[in-house]
Amino acid sequence: MKKVNEMKNKMKMNIMKIFTIQKDNKKEDINTFHIGSFIDSSGSTSTIIRNQQNHEHHEHHEHHEHHHGHHHGHHHGHHHGQHHGQHDEKKTVLENEKRIVKHIYESKKKFKKNTCFWSSSVSNDPNTVSYGGTEPSVIFEDEQSKKIFQESDIIIFTTDGEIPPNEVNKFAKCLKNNLNKALYICIIVGPHMQDLTKLNISVIAPCMTASNTLCLYHDNENDETFVAASKGSITTTYPNPTNLMRESLQKLKIHDLRSLKINTQKLPPNVVVLSETDEYYKVMTLENEEKEEEEKEEEKSLDFNALDELDELTVDEWKNIIKYFVTHKTLNQLQEIIAAYMTKSIKKLEEAIRTESRMTMRKESIIQKMVIAFKEKNETDQQNLKTEMESITEEVKKEEKKIQESFDNYTNEIRNKMNMISGMISTINGNGKDIYQLHEFSLTKDPQNNSDEDNNNITSKYEIKHECCPQIECKIHMGKGPAVLWINKPEIYLTANDSCIKNPLASYPSKSNLIVDNPVCGECAMAYLKVTKQSIYGKPLVNFIPINLSIKSNSKIASATLYKYWCKNEKQQQVQTISFTEIKMLLLSIVDDNDEEWLKYKEYIIDQLEKDIRTTMTLTEEGQKIVMKDVIIKIVKDEESLKKQEFTSMLRIIRLKDKITKYDPKEIVRRSFVYLCVTRYCKTKKSTEEIKKILINEDDEGKRITRVTIENPKLNEFLKDEENMWLKSLTKTADHFKWKLDQIIPHYMIVNILWHLAEMTSESAEIISELMMKESKGMRDLDNANIYTYLQTRQFGKKSE
Repeated sequence: MKKVNEMKNKMKMNIMKIFTIQKDNKKEDINTFHIGSFIDSSGSTSTIIRNQQNHEHHEHHEHHEHHHGHHHGHHHGHHHGQHHGQHDEKKTVLENEKRIVKHIYESKKKFKKNTCFWSSSVSNDPNTVSYGGTEPSVIFEDEQSKKIFQESDIIIFTTDGEIPPNEVNKFAKCLKNNLNKALYICIIVGPHMQDLTKLNISVIAPCMTASNTLCLYHDNENDETFVAASKGSITTTYPNPTNLMRESLQKLKIHDLRSLKINTQKLPPNVVVLSETDEYYKVMTLENEEKEEEEKEEEKSLDFNALDELDELTVDEWKNIIKYFVTHKTLNQLQEIIAAYMTKSIKKLEEAIRTESRMTMRKESIIQKMVIAFKEKNETDQQNLKTEMESITEEVKKEEKKIQESFDNYTNEIRNKMNMISGMISTINGNGKDIYQLHEFSLTKDPQNNSDEDNNNITSKYEIKHECCPQIECKIHMGKGPAVLWINKPEIYLTANDSCIKNPLASYPSKSNLIVDNPVCGECAMAYLKVTKQSIYGKPLVNFIPINLSIKSNSKIASATLYKYWCKNEKQQQVQTISFTEIKMLLLSIVDDNDEEWLKYKEYIIDQLEKDIRTTMTLTEEGQKIVMKDVIIKIVKDEESLKKQEFTSMLRIIRLKDKITKYDPKEIVRRSFVYLCVTRYCKTKKSTEEIKKILINEDDEGKRITRVTIENPKLNEFLKDEENMWLKSLTKTADHFKWKLDQIIPHYMIVNILWHLAEMTSESAEIISELMMKESKGMRDLDNANIYTYLQTRQFGKKSE
């Protein structure tokens, strides 16, 4: 039993470390190292190269060292174009790869002994023919090729192909503890290209995260080789290009690589080199470790030992980190690291500010004493403390202004940096399979700007600003102060299903308790929370949010606070995600449905939320988002848009925007009610007989059409939804406009709708409602006086009395 409990208390922790390793700067000739080469022999390498120019004179002696026996099957038909004599015999891509690689070795014997051919399987036969797919990870599934790879100090890797992202991740995992080779030489052989920005490097991308890598592009058609990318000490000889146009690239002859001198220092196998100087390597390690999980109430954070070191990282070092996480398909881990770094940085700054905030701390201490005095009903102490606080008001204001400026400067700097990093991640993440084009993977493009996104909601109390807010009479400092909205925790964490604007809060009484009446102003709020988690009336609360959401930091703080207390269960992962937009739409519903006397600034909060929320014309997450206020205005000005809203959503919209509704709100409600009845009819597939049971009353005189009001139990059964939301919403709308329910939807209109439904053949809801509203004589022309007579005559052939 004990073992089971021990297992439960273990959790995986991401241990990230950044540190430096001293360089020894010893170098040796390339051919003193053990070189292993891995040549792509997939099916596409059987392609015959055309228009190849004369090879340089010093390469002639190797020109005939190719094995034709196994390739004859790939040489089909006649090859057109100019011939340059016997040295211009047409070659396949595979033959060219072999010729290029041989130039790096000092002997054919070493080439044969240490070369593998890979496709969807591995071969060590130098006469291998082109076949199969492109799966570099097979190198590690074959014992002999895996041994050659692991024992080699220098890896030569050639390819003409590309692979999907999942294969990149698979290959990256194989290379995880092999990134410390003395040098990777990766050669992409391909057709003539003038611009290398779109060169697909997916096959070699994992190698480009190694400590020392030279990536070459070989133009098969012109037999020319260029430096496409480089990283590590090799950049002193072959710098990483900044311009990927052919004329700007460094050109080299393959055999020149034989004269390279390479660093002999072997780095630990699990490090990723971020940068290097003449003296040291800066490296990163990232490992999962099991740690004992401590039972704590507060939120758990991941253990990133390197958070302080992230301060010092350059843009290029960040690029190397991103490339590593991209190839390992663990960008979500990197985003966690960035979030943890932001949190730690802001907490560190808050602690630094706290030590310098003498007057602000004194103000906070006075407010805390005032809260205690208020709770003890000691008005004398409260008054004395108020006098003391008033005496330091000017000094506090000066200090707070100074704190605000230094905090804003620092956080802007750190946020700009993190937005740039997040932008790079978004850019590379949003490119799908194009992620492995050289230009994209090099991260040379301008990153996407994420400044308007909610992806970075790390916030601080120092960023709350109470400018231009409604004022309330604060019960603590006994004067006017900026209003805030106090919130409570739900009994069950909210999910996406809870967040629709359509739900009237009458259906969910527990949600109406999520905002709390607590007349304590924004100036006293922080100190108040340190003393108590109850309102002055003894109701539970957990925090507050600022209500001026036009200030960006306030909007982010509101989102993060609502998410933390309403949606985020720290002990379990949520089953359903809920967006910040959905949380704020739920808040809008809660505020809109709250008619209590204390919420005097209700209209202000609704206005702020409408301007802050970005949503779509269907008030969902799907589609192009615009400011909610504009969405609602567009909807109420367009009858078709209004009709498309759910009945309950439409009712809330016309209540929110009753002053700008272009049409008579009663007419809108009636039309939507017709549509509601029709959609329920189509959805439930009620039979004519079932609908007639609502309509027809049987008495001594026989069947007779009866009066059906909006509150009729049989009608409610027919229109039934969860908690009868439609009727509760309709009742609230009637109260809002000071209508009587039977004035909005009169009984004769209901009878008429049901009659027509009973007569309908099965069509779609759209078609039926259009027919009923536009073509049916009964829907428009018959009034209360003659409706029953008209319908009874049609159905029973006699007039009712």
